[in-house]
Amino acid sequence: MSCDYQDWWKVEVNDRQGFVPAAYVKKIDSNLTASQNNLVDEYTISVRQQQIENQYKNLLDLGKQRKEKLEESCKAYQLVREAGELAQWIADKVVVSHHVDILLSSIFPSVIVVFLVQ
Repeated sequence: MSCDYQDWWKVEVNDRQGFVPAAYVKKIDSNLTASQNNLVDEYTISVRQQQIENQYKNLLDLGKQRKEKLEESCKAYQLVREAGELAQWIADKVVVSHHVDILLSSIFPSVIVVFLVQ
């Protein structure tokens, strides 16, 4: 097996030669026995598995944080929407009361009328 290119390895199996992606092969140290190679593989697998589990836990934590922020944003949006509706309701009542004042002052110019608008 030789590495002529960075991402490809030239391999030979049973008198056949070809190129394979570097991600699919691993150079084995010829000084190690097969059982020692298996131990190395098991160690790298367990390390990688721990890395994946840590990344998964981190993703779960990030998802939880994102969910909390989204819920806060929804509550804030609802508050702003309700405040806008209340402001519009107040503006409508001010317009109505102004029109009633003008109407009453034209009908009863010398009388002061006090009433509540509900």
